[in-house]
Amino acid sequence: MNVNFKKAQGALEYLLIVGAALLIAVIVMSLITNVSSSNRQNAEESNEGFQRMIDQTIIPPIISNVSCGDGTYISYVVSESPTTGVVDYCIVVDGDINQTKCNDSIVNGMLIFDFTPAAISSGNHDFSLVAIKNDAYSRPTAPSFNCRVE
Repeated sequence: MNVNFKKAQGALEYLLIVGAALLIAVIVMSLITNVSSSNRQNAEESNEGFQRMIDQTIIPPIISNVSCGDGTYISYVVSESPTTGVVDYCIVVDGDINQTKCNDSIVNGMLIFDFTPAAISSGNHDFSLVAIKNDAYSRPTAPSFNCRVE
């Protein structure tokens, strides 16, 4: 009986070793699968974040000439912003965006802004433009141009 007991003990130990090896293999495979899916998810999230950043970047228009007129209007000769989705261009007076002076139409490369005496105080002012897309502004065009408002 001692011989049969040793054979049974050896078989049981063999089954336990095989079972432990299978358990370890399953754990390793599940870890590898989770890590690879996690990396794929992180890559997709990173790509989406980069795409959002690109979509939200607004390039200001390029100004080639400014005419101060007779002090009651200012006209810009501009190239439109290359950013798709720009809906409006607003004038920036002395570094502050004046939302009441916006123009959404560039006609023959020109934007014209009229001033009323109440809108802007008389005197010399620095003027630049911003492009607007989805209620977000580009940085102001540089350099700003100095004009006298009557």
